[in-house]
Amino acid sequence: MKVYYRVCDMSRDNEVCAADTTERYGSYRADDGRIRRLLDASSWTLAYDADVGASDFRTLVRLDFAKPIEFSPGEKLELYVHSAEESDQGLVYDDAPDLCGRPKDDGILQIWPGYAHLSSVPFGTSAPWYEENSYSITSLRRDRRFVGKVQYGVRWKLWEPMKETHASFPVRYREVVQTILLGMKDRNCLLSALDYDVVMYIFNKHIGWDWFGNQLDPPALPPLETSSGSAVVDAALRALTEHHASGSKGDAVKDTYMEQIEIVTNVTATLISQSADLRRRLDHAPPPIRMQALLHITKNIYEHCRKENVNALKFARDTPTVQSITDRVCALIAHRQNWQSLEEPEDGADDAETEAAQRLLDEEHKKAVTNFLNSVAIPSLRRFFLMNREHHDSDDEIDDFDDVEDDDDIPYDSDLDADDFNSDYDDEVDEDFDDEVDED
Repeated sequence: MKVYYRVCDMSRDNEVCAADTTERYGSYRADDGRIRRLLDASSWTLAYDADVGASDFRTLVRLDFAKPIEFSPGEKLELYVHSAEESDQGLVYDDAPDLCGRPKDDGILQIWPGYAHLSSVPFGTSAPWYEENSYSITSLRRDRRFVGKVQYGVRWKLWEPMKETHASFPVRYREVVQTILLGMKDRNCLLSALDYDVVMYIFNKHIGWDWFGNQLDPPALPPLETSSGSAVVDAALRALTEHHASGSKGDAVKDTYMEQIEIVTNVTATLISQSADLRRRLDHAPPPIRMQALLHITKNIYEHCRKENVNALKFARDTPTVQSITDRVCALIAHRQNWQSLEEPEDGADDAETEAAQRLLDEEHKKAVTNFLNSVAIPSLRRFFLMNREHHDSDDEIDDFDDVEDDDDIPYDSDLDADDFNSDYDDEVDEDFDDEVDED
């Protein structure tokens, strides 16, 4: 068993790449830059190399590194675990079925989906049942998820009287610090008897950074877009909203639901506006395929906004989420269209610009939604969106989304994340991250 690693700058994740439309069991072109980067052995460092025995579902085999892997704020760690086993008994991993590609998260550490590598040779380009060739890479399977346990240490950040450091702590913690420091300067306050070093010791050893809540200052994020950048896609999203509204009138619960649908629609438009490949695929798709793709996107976003209580502004601007949706939806549309190449429209040939064509397009979109619901025997879009919810017993129970202007939740999106690792602190806290394989 070998384990390789590399530490990358997180700024690399700030751009949406070209869509990966390779099917889950397909092969990649040999000149695919993203895949070649994954299999570039010179960019990886060996952290572990030993023969290990077999594990089972109850007893995992430990891979103890001789030296811990460290990474700093603003960086991410990529791991490549390789087994030389030539059968399918080498490594256990799970599918990552989530369209949005969100990470597994324990409040401190995030583990994102990745690739399964099928070759028994490190960085090999062919799967066992394919011959090596110079024009394709068959050894990778996308959208796979880590299974097992990660043990790690966190070196917490010390508070110190510097503007940047102080601003990175939660709002209430900063207020407590300011109150204590003011008391030290007031001769009529008992706190004035404390030495400065004693106060620093109290701040960093006896007051937890999250004792008073973990709310941070809201990030400066732009508002949600109302347009995807495509007139055709915008028309399809309007048709979806109208279809939702047609069965959701005159009821306070349903009014709340429609407010949520409006947020979901704007999040969808914002996500699509950041991906040229996704817009092009949706633009060129026939109305039935376009509507099914948008239903797939909006339903997944709706479920995430409810289940995870995510901040809609952050969710809509999260580049890995945009990339995951781009890859999966573009692959879905390409598959439905039998992998036909996209033909660029002629200049000035935007059908959605004329009023008559717009009305015709709206009717096609509405008909596509109706046909889809009939095909799955579901009476309404609202019923379709509320299906398979594990955290609610009744379809009539509607919770509020997280306030799109607020930012007091999801620690994995907070500004503290980058400071959780390898800052100037002399205590380490051992944490375990477990993720078990789905038995189904």
